[in-house]
Amino acid sequence: MRTERFSPEEIRSVSWDYGDEDGTVYEFPPASACNTPTATLPDLFVMPDGRRVANLCDWNRQRKYIKQMLLHYVYGPRPSFSVTGLEIIGGRTEGDFGQTAYYKVYY
Repeated sequence: MRTERFSPEEIRSVSWDYGDEDGTVYEFPPASACNTPTATLPDLFVMPDGRRVANLCDWNRQRKYIKQMLLHYVYGPRPSFSVTGLEIIGGRTEGDFGQTAYYKVYY
């Protein structure tokens, strides 16, 4: 079995990060604090600051916000630990489809 260590740069590239390319990270309340009825959905064209989406630039910004919101409420808040090491501990070939790798994560 082959063991391979990753550099800190490679570890940072696989870290769990909700931020976008421009570094914007939004804060969301916990799901228990949301008391919106499930029968009604929020207007997707109203931005976090209350303005309506008016052009393509606004929509791209709004898409990033919606993506972060879904990540927060579907997968939960970001973990409070940081990854300090990542190691491949094994792998196998999956026919014609590629390979599967098994990792050990240190935090």
